[in-house]
Amino acid sequence: MRWLSALKRRLACSLRERVPLASMTTWGVEGRARYFASPARDGDLSAIMEVWEHESFPLWILGGGSNVLPLGGELPGLMIRMERSQELSFSSDSRGNVVVDAPGGVFLPFLLGVLAQRGWSGCEPLAGIPGTLGGAVVGNAGGSDGAIGDVVAWVDTVEPGGIRRRWEEGDLRWEYRRCNLHEGTRIVVRCALRLSPSNSAEVGERIRSAMVRRRRQPLGRKTAGSVFKNPEGLFAGALLEGCGCKGMSCGGARVSEIHANFIENDKNATGEEILALIRECRRRVKETYGVLLELEVQVWGDAPEEALGIY
Repeated sequence: MRWLSALKRRLACSLRERVPLASMTTWGVEGRARYFASPARDGDLSAIMEVWEHESFPLWILGGGSNVLPLGGELPGLMIRMERSQELSFSSDSRGNVVVDAPGGVFLPFLLGVLAQRGWSGCEPLAGIPGTLGGAVVGNAGGSDGAIGDVVAWVDTVEPGGIRRRWEEGDLRWEYRRCNLHEGTRIVVRCALRLSPSNSAEVGERIRSAMVRRRRQPLGRKTAGSVFKNPEGLFAGALLEGCGCKGMSCGGARVSEIHANFIENDKNATGEEILALIRECRRRVKETYGVLLELEVQVWGDAPEEALGIY
């Protein structure tokens, strides 16, 4: 494998082999990455993307592991997970807003804790979401009261070929649970958030209110968050409950009794068992309501999309 030899020559970080993934994803399913790296330097990220553009090996970019389903036992190629930096910097703009410059690998709960302590408002809809900032930006994460795209000032990425690019506000197109950064393969390395000065008590109260709303979800269970996106004007959970999906199981996987748009790893479920439930839930909603649900989670594996039967 020429790509592997090239990376071993150029990377400062280590390349590990056959790395278990269960502890790195919120679903906690068994699986391995054939090769795995946690790059901390921009130079390593550029090297990976430069070699990838020329050699086209399978590349998996893992954030907080909160919206992915690994399949197939061992994922071929290279998986990368950004080093968990907590380095934040702060400035202000001409309109009196606070601009927070944060690494793509920072965990959202840590970031929200800092913002609440300083009394800076704008990210409260992210309360209860366990992923990283980079993943949240690519998926335009949020809740019923807003999404991260509402406050993003700019995003820095490493593009194919190893080129670093800054995406200004005018370059970004935000949609429900996605943005145009999702089109193609790139790595989010930094992001700036434009926030409003408030006070710690008010920000903390809004975070607590968001968490109360999320109590209708199976918090504390092994899930990947919402499995399906809400169709326009509808709620996926209500559709799934209406066609009898709540409590349905396959092996160690079970559709939550609390919220039907969540699938729990109840008893050491495999990725294939969770996938079987996803397919059955989607089939029932289509046959009952004529609505084809779109996945919010990403299915990772080497099976063709046609064989998965879920796209």
